[in-house]
Amino acid sequence: MTSKGRTPRRASNVLLLALFCLCLFAVVFCIKHWHNDKHPASSANAQRQGELRRPTQPTLVIYILSFSDAAYIENFYFFFLEAIARDATAKFEILLPKGHGRDSAILPDLPSHARYIEHDRNCRGLSLVRWYLATRPDDGSLERYVLVSSAVRGPFIPPGLRDLVSWHSALGLGLDSGAGLAGGVVSCAQPPERWGLEGSEPPLHPFLEFTALAASRAAVEELLRLPPEQLGECPPATGAAVSADTDAVHDTDAGTGNLDSAAGGLVDAAAVVAAEGLTAAEAEAMVALRAWSGAVLAAGMGLASLAVRQQGADWTDRRTWSCNGGLSPLVERANDGLSLLPYEAMFLPVSEYDDGDMPYGAAAEYATTYTEWMRVSQHEPAVTAAAALPKRRSSGGSNSSGIAPAGEGTDRRHGPPPPPPPPPIHGTLAADPSHPDPDPAPDPARELAARNRYLGLSSEYKLPGVLVAVAQGEGCFDAEHFLQANPDVVGLTPREAWKFYVFYAQFQPRPFRLKCGVDWSKFGLRGSGGRRRRGRQQQRPAAAAAAAAAAGRQAGGRLQQDPR
Repeated sequence: MTSKGRTPRRASNVLLLALFCLCLFAVVFCIKHWHNDKHPASSANAQRQGELRRPTQPTLVIYILSFSDAAYIENFYFFFLEAIARDATAKFEILLPKGHGRDSAILPDLPSHARYIEHDRNCRGLSLVRWYLATRPDDGSLERYVLVSSAVRGPFIPPGLRDLVSWHSALGLGLDSGAGLAGGVVSCAQPPERWGLEGSEPPLHPFLEFTALAASRAAVEELLRLPPEQLGECPPATGAAVSADTDAVHDTDAGTGNLDSAAGGLVDAAAVVAAEGLTAAEAEAMVALRAWSGAVLAAGMGLASLAVRQQGADWTDRRTWSCNGGLSPLVERANDGLSLLPYEAMFLPVSEYDDGDMPYGAAAEYATTYTEWMRVSQHEPAVTAAAALPKRRSSGGSNSSGIAPAGEGTDRRHGPPPPPPPPPIHGTLAADPSHPDPDPAPDPARELAARNRYLGLSSEYKLPGVLVAVAQGEGCFDAEHFLQANPDVVGLTPREAWKFYVFYAQFQPRPFRLKCGVDWSKFGLRGSGGRRRRGRQQQRPAAAAAAAAAAGRQAGGRLQQDPR
């Protein structure tokens, strides 16, 4: 066959191959779109995961650092380890009172994408943020702002996601859906002067708690337009106040533990959580946060929260303004009967006044416990006041630690500090002398895995169940059924059986039966404990047994329903 004969056949083969590739592309395209239509959630999740992993929009993180509470230094050190040292996708600017840069023994050195900024203001929270943003040079490149303070601890990211998720992208994920402000939790708490007005007057609009806030550029512009009286004035601090506050920090470094700057005349700049609005700082924070949230809502933007039960809530709908019964979710067990968890809200308030070492189920207890678990199990530095106080460096001038005055863009930065030694583990189980450990070297992770605080604090954990049983009274306890179902205690009298149940049996895998619930009105707790009120005794036995079943399960026993 001649070359002229082969040329048309070759051309036809090329054409057929091109048509085949085109058809294959069309089939793949149709299958992909069909899958997205059938499984929109998986497609959205894949897109969302990509958003969390890829570099984010230009973001500025403003951190308010205060020295008025010993736990604030621990909170900042935790933030340094979990956010600043691990995330170079954002700029970090740490605001601290003027004068602390003269001797930075309590401050870790920062990487190149972070810096300390001194200020001479005597204000807190949004008032300080507004002043700083108004004086900070703005080149228009920033699209998002994240606000954090040393009054809260975080970010808490589950271990399996720490290297996959950008914490500030996750915090501000709601901004991609039209929200102007996003954060850990939305609060519908009302100021004390409005308590008791439920039903007679509509509630005030909700606001985002300042655990940590992500704001769009448009929301920040709304903040800058708010009048100063709604956020609080931000006057310069007097020289005497600055000197007294600096001396307090030096005393702490010397070992006195005195971080209280209130005596010096400075307000706590990091007191930003509104909570119940009972203290002056909480009331001021509530007014400021509600003013900013209201301006954002009025501008047509929304609010977004990380809290599970607040997902999908439309905060422009006035019917949602009574959320959580008008209580702040940050209050102990006020979040629908539970306390907020670190992995849900990402940031939680922690101060030296919180009973973080007591088994009350408070948010601060969860935050401090999770902190220890994270640091030890991952063989990382401890977050303690001692760890935040490295060996004093030579001063070398007022700006030797890389601290720039507010409004200036020059500073000197340092590499990350050497990690302090791992922390001791308190409350570990004593070694059994009859079984010596073949490896005498201490292993904090192993000791943490073996520890169980419940064994050492069992009385504190069991106290609520004991109190509920006492409140129910001996008359609610079916002693005859208990003695029949537990033959090993058959010799007890009915009263002895009830006492045994109150202090021991309800926490053991023993069957028991209750004949009634708790009439909380006898104790002046009207509306508490399932809203049991007067007339409880007149309810049908089956209903009373059903209510008692819940109390029995909470106490840890296996409750059998009354068959009557």
